[in-house]
Amino acid sequence: MKRLFTILTLGLLLMPTLYAQPPVNQPLRIAIRPNAAGNPSNWVPNDREAEYVRQQLIAALTRRCGSACVVIEAGYGDTEEYDASLGVSWSIQDRCEGCGIPAMVGTARLVGEKRIVLWSDSVSSGRHAKVLSLAFANDAALKLVKHLTEHPSGK
Repeated sequence: MKRLFTILTLGLLLMPTLYAQPPVNQPLRIAIRPNAAGNPSNWVPNDREAEYVRQQLIAALTRRCGSACVVIEAGYGDTEEYDASLGVSWSIQDRCEGCGIPAMVGTARLVGEKRIVLWSDSVSSGRHAKVLSLAFANDAALKLVKHLTEHPSGK
């Protein structure tokens, strides 16, 4: 009887570890705020170019994120907390010295709690882009999703 009690006790103690499942990684909730595009210090709320790039970023990330992240379109004055915010800044430059063919180059950064930069990378529209902002947003999305698949917490 004592032996049966010991076996049952051990079985009950070990059962949770046998059936325990690994914790599910929640996707990173990334806010794309209205000032996420352009130069935030020079932000003009009705800046069409910056808003267009923001919309391209939302579309590109939504297409590519999969289970790595959730894209949230944050509004002006939105006080809800997110895991991170994505910001980009850019300029339009000639692809080559004096050739007159434009390219969009800049940086993208993922900022977490307490303004800690979780990720940052150079972004460009590439050499043969027909739509600069679309190629720029796709490059940013590809690089960010690659980072998130390697580092699910964003860090």
